[in-house]
Amino acid sequence: MNKTLKMMRPCMLVLLLCCFGIICCWIKPANANDRLGLNLDVAQFRDKNKESYLEIYYAIPQALVQYTSNQEDLYSCNLVFDIEIEIEGKLWANKAWSVVQTVGDPATIDSSLQFVDVLRYFIDTAGLYTIRMRVKDMGDAGKVDSSRISFAATSYLSDHVQVSSLEFASSIERASSSKAGNFVKGYYEVVPIPVNVFGRDAAQIFFYFEGYNLNKSIGKALYKVYLNVLNGDGKKIKDVGFSRRRRKHGDTSIEMGTLELSKFSTGKYFAMYGIADSSGNLLGEGRKEFYIYNPEVAPVALQEDLESVGPLNRLLEREIDTEFEVMKYLVTREEKLIFQQLDNVAGKRKYLHFLWHKTRQEYSVSGWLLRDEYLARVAFTEQNYNSLYEPGWRSDRGRIFILYGAPSHIERFPSTQELMPYQKWTYEYLQGQSNIIFVFVDKRGFGRLEMIHSTLRGEIQDYNWEQTINRGTNENFFR
Repeated sequence: MNKTLKMMRPCMLVLLLCCFGIICCWIKPANANDRLGLNLDVAQFRDKNKESYLEIYYAIPQALVQYTSNQEDLYSCNLVFDIEIEIEGKLWANKAWSVVQTVGDPATIDSSLQFVDVLRYFIDTAGLYTIRMRVKDMGDAGKVDSSRISFAATSYLSDHVQVSSLEFASSIERASSSKAGNFVKGYYEVVPIPVNVFGRDAAQIFFYFEGYNLNKSIGKALYKVYLNVLNGDGKKIKDVGFSRRRRKHGDTSIEMGTLELSKFSTGKYFAMYGIADSSGNLLGEGRKEFYIYNPEVAPVALQEDLESVGPLNRLLEREIDTEFEVMKYLVTREEKLIFQQLDNVAGKRKYLHFLWHKTRQEYSVSGWLLRDEYLARVAFTEQNYNSLYEPGWRSDRGRIFILYGAPSHIERFPSTQELMPYQKWTYEYLQGQSNIIFVFVDKRGFGRLEMIHSTLRGEIQDYNWEQTINRGTNENFFR
């Protein structure tokens, strides 16, 4: 196969030609704002011909879409999408399409429902794929959104057992022999959840993965399959996941089950899954990272040996570097210079351990509790404030959310002929001050809100900000 794009025809024809490929299902809604709440995720699988392909999942909350009436007393929405895929920094594929949905009465739409769909691309090259997606609501020029995700695709070889990506799903059902919908693979209809941050509303989710090349390494008819959940410290969560013996029925296996998340405290978690032989020897393993943001569940403090670097022990050097990068709102210039001078992973782990456990007057906790909360906030910003311009944690709203948490309330103002679209965040009490506001303005019209004013001491202040948002209209919302 050459490196040109190959599409999974049944899925794309349904999506492009008739608009019924979009399925409404339950997913925890994204944070509702003047954007469309676009969520994006990606996974890699192998088909029956042993060709590798990517599945790109996306979802938009129905409640954030604008419906307009038509001549038949019905209401329709029209969403225009654009996607670009790069491999190792070079453009590999791009396309644009539109989706139309018609309903009888938009007021009856369940606020928890989302538009969900999947794109599939055959690939023959392993490497880092960067996927950028944009969407515009044609019924409301002020509603646009974008999301970006990177994915390291692997080569599925044939000489040893391997596992696919792990897919989180809102439902998994046996597909009928006549059904060939967008979400059908391996004889099952798997409706994806394209998020990696879950709250208390996500009481139960499904998971799905596949195992390949079983005939090569499993001589006996029985093998073991497992899934465990580890917390940010690398410790297994009790009574979560599964481990079972399976009888081999061919070269490929399909594994699925459910995870209960409602009692998880805020923090970073890992789903570790894989296949072992009947003696328990590991043959193939995968890992999926996800976050829980559930402030109502109290975290459990862990006692750590002062000489131990705890959960940092599990991280590779590039993961250590990435973690330090997102700590930019915590560290000083001097601490950044010290880290840049470290030339080995052991030294970097110890220094990150010191930084997380450093006493900070502005925070009531330190150590692993601070790390879990901070990284969970980072993940939340990646899910909600990501754009083509920058990752969510680097955005102005991302910085404020990471440093100060969720605001008491948010006021959202759409674009008008006189005003640029903007948001006003209010914190009832923050750092000794009352009724603090932050004002964010979308100057370019692509959903990138920049902070122009705050009443918090130490933040940017422009008491003429109301004149700033009156300086022109912003009509070029979509390329």
